Amino acid sequence: MGMVEKRTLWFEGAGCFGTGEPVGNCRLRTAFTNDEGISYYLEILGTPHDERWLKAFGLDDEFSPGECVGWVDSAFRITADPGIDDCNESRHELVERHMHFRWTIPAILDLVNRWFGCSFDEVRVAPRFSGYHVHTGRHTGTSLDYDFGDEFELDEESTAKLERLHDRECERQRELGVRFPCVSVFRDEEDAGLVHVRHNKKGGLDNFDIRVRDIA
Repeated sequence: MGMVEKRTLWFEGAGCFGTGEPVGNCRLRTAFTNDEGISYYLEILGTPHDERWLKAFGLDDEFSPGECVGWVDSAFRITADPGIDDCNESRHELVERHMHFRWTIPAILDLVNRWFGCSFDEVRVAPRFSGYHVHTGRHTGTSLDYDFGDEFELDEESTAKLERLHDRECERQRELGVRFPCVSVFRDEEDAGLVHVRHNKKGGLDNFDIRVRDIA
């Protein structure tokens, strides 16, 4: 028998990378379809808190000061009816329960599988240049407004190319005396093979576009 492929749910890292340890981001969001064919949007937060805050919320016996506490910030069913305001009218019960959990990858996997009727093998946070963004920007009031994390496929080669491109352009700014480089590198919304590079008026460098295949 061949190997069974893992069922992976990808999250977009919508906060700052390097925060919300040990997950590596303090704000995650995704869309997915559960085992019964019901689609959901989920956004969760993970932030550290001091002892006083934990006591105020009755969590001091469960969490240690400085440990990241996970919260469900938004969760709702995605319908095919543009007449339904899903964010407010199709909210999952977890939003009302002020659900909290440990901010770890295993706990996030358990949250999704247990509360949303899923059977994913793993959850992962998409790298910052992977091109995964849960919101498509279409605003149709249907599932077309979302890119589903359980359908996303990571292209490791192109992601690594964009990472190198970003680092090179930051170095160009440093060479011109920019103390805090700021470079925006992002894929075109309509053409994933096209990359936009924006120097945000730093160092007098020009903005430019480049094809993924042409990035060294």
